[in-house]
Amino acid sequence: MSSPFNKVFQENSPLKQGGYVGGGDIAGARYVPTGSMYANMFAKIGQAVADIGATKQKKKDRINLSDEAYEAKHGEKKLTN
Repeated sequence: MSSPFNKVFQENSPLKQGGYVGGGDIAGARYVPTGSMYANMFAKIGQAVADIGATKQKKKDRINLSDEAYEAKHGEKKLTN
């Protein structure tokens, strides 16, 4: 047995109205398909993970490499404490 409350939400669900097909960009200037929004989101997540990995490697190198080796690998002088 379904309640009247449930019936209203089932009739007006986004799926019944055509699903989630996309939306405007941040500025609202153009239509962006849902697939593009997800691809963009996952690309940003992937880039963030890569940046974190590079930062961790740089910290390890700062400890383990000599000044000259660090400078050759990263193109910048090794920070000293």
